[in-house]
Amino acid sequence: MIAQCVEKGNVVLATGGGAFEREETRRLILDNAVSIWLDTDRGEIWKRLANDISRPLLQIDEAEETNGLRGSDKKAIKKERFEEIVQGRTPHYRQANLTDVPPHKRNNNRNAEACVATLHAYLSGGAGQGARQVGSFQELPVAPSS
Repeated sequence: MIAQCVEKGNVVLATGGGAFEREETRRLILDNAVSIWLDTDRGEIWKRLANDISRPLLQIDEAEETNGLRGSDKKAIKKERFEEIVQGRTPHYRQANLTDVPPHKRNNNRNAEACVATLHAYLSGGAGQGARQVGSFQELPVAPSS
């Protein structure tokens, strides 16, 4: 699905958290598109997910909840799992062409407008050497091919 979207070109594609983890998907995006990592504050993300029961990777089963090694506090187990996921994904996300630290805590158009403006500046000016600050984004050098 991602390959089909990237091949069409001129699309905005929100892949979701885990897609960029896969080497094949990451390479496809890095080689054929401009990638943006929305580096939202970890605490803010946790506030959004703490009570969300729809996230499969954050589901806690009964065996884990009663496991003496991890304790019986479901929220603490979920928070620990969240932190592990973030730590595991961050090195992959850092390979994105652009990193945005959204200036506003809420999901709203102000964050989207800043993202669009920075992407426009990036595309208009082309990729520079090394890293340079562009608006609220940090342009990163392209990761070396593996």
